[in-house]
Amino acid sequence: MQLAHSIVELLKDGKPRTVPDIALALGKVPENIATIVKRLKELDRVRVSGYRRNSIGHPVKLWVAGKGKDAPKPRSATRAERNAMAVYREKLAEELAARDRANRPMPFRHWQDSVLFGDYSKPFTPQIVCGRIYQQSMDVRDREAA
Repeated sequence: MQLAHSIVELLKDGKPRTVPDIALALGKVPENIATIVKRLKELDRVRVSGYRRNSIGHPVKLWVAGKGKDAPKPRSATRAERNAMAVYREKLAEELAARDRANRPMPFRHWQDSVLFGDYSKPFTPQIVCGRIYQQSMDVRDREAA
């Protein structure tokens, strides 16, 4: 019951929070928080103030403390909306990767290493060798002669 009291106290500030947000703020596991929030909902101590879409377009409940009527659940995202969100996530991931590559510091390299082995700016491309790399004699008489 102490955790339930902590959840209600956290939600009394009026800022709507999802179950993972509550779990993060209290340092607990979201599954346990979800169970307790459902019980608090049955006791009319918390209510749904609205919804926020997650990364794949499903509505996620935003909880606040107090009695009252829950906000109506919005429709799920259409396939076109989900596709647009996926394209946005891919574009954002590419931008973050490019920013990470640009901000990555170059490791220290002695000047003699650069002279002997070349600079880091050259991309490494492995040489693919086709065919047999090692030729082994299949003649039995070679072993006897040795």
